[in-house]
Amino acid sequence: DVSIIGFDYDALSRYLNPPVTTISNPAPGLGAEAAALIIDIMKWQRPSELSRLVPASRSVRESCRTLAMNGGGRR
Repeated sequence: DVSIIGFDYDALSRYLNPPVTTISNPAPGLGAEAAALIIDIMKWQRPSELSRLVPASRSVRESCRTLAMNGGGRR
């Protein structure tokens, strides 16, 4: 069995057969964080963090499912 996940939510994903699970790319949040980082650099300030987390969301559809493990397999 294979599960498929798409990245950067695409409205078309829900209409495929099977509908594809997607992870959304929060573009406004990414843009705001990038702008803040650039402004810090332009002010000659060392950024407080060089890597930042921006929350993303997922739309679970039929292209993914939990696989049952038999005989003590790893999860």
